[in-house]
Amino acid sequence: MELSKEKQITEQLLIEKLQKLTGKKVILKEGKFTNALKASGIDMNTDVEYAGADWKDIDGLGEAFAKVLKKWGLYVYECPSDQGSDQVGYIISKKSLNKNQIGWADKAFWEPIKEK
Repeated sequence: MELSKEKQITEQLLIEKLQKLTGKKVILKEGKFTNALKASGIDMNTDVEYAGADWKDIDGLGEAFAKVLKKWGLYVYECPSDQGSDQVGYIISKKSLNKNQIGWADKAFWEPIKEK
């Protein structure tokens, strides 16, 4: 399928802007599922990111999430209460948190809800 001249210019401007921001070569993804997402209003190149790790070695998972969330202006922290347990959890915040705030957010999540 041939792109219109206007669409080609828009995508070229996006590529140039992303390359300038990241300092890396940018290639826009194309394909059956990428196009289906785009048709539904989601652009795989700007609206979706992937963060994952092998279940046997999840050490880099927090860093992968942090990279994506930082790109979107969010912050991610490992839950202190999960250290040493078989659970993995993250605190995601719109604001940067200090060590005390991370601890309070972790405890507040598990705090029982009091009915008024």
